[in-house]
Amino acid sequence: MTDGARSLALNAKGRVAVYLVSAELDILPLVKNDPFNLVSVGNEQFYSNLETVGYGYTPPFRGVLDIRRKPGYSIGTLYN
Repeated sequence: MTDGARSLALNAKGRVAVYLVSAELDILPLVKNDPFNLVSVGNEQFYSNLETVGYGYTPPFRGVLDIRRKPGYSIGTLYN
């Protein structure tokens, strides 16, 4: 391989369907909230762990903050 070149591998395949509708506050279903016994995960720790498995998100793409988790459940805040 030449400098800067990387090989790509197909990891997933799928289809996306997009339906444009008028904006409504309650169009998405509510998600069950289970905040009991959550442990905070530092933002840098989260993205460092992703980097070790090959996901190198750079700052413009690090929009998940305030991450908290427990076995089988996690929540975070998405920022634009």
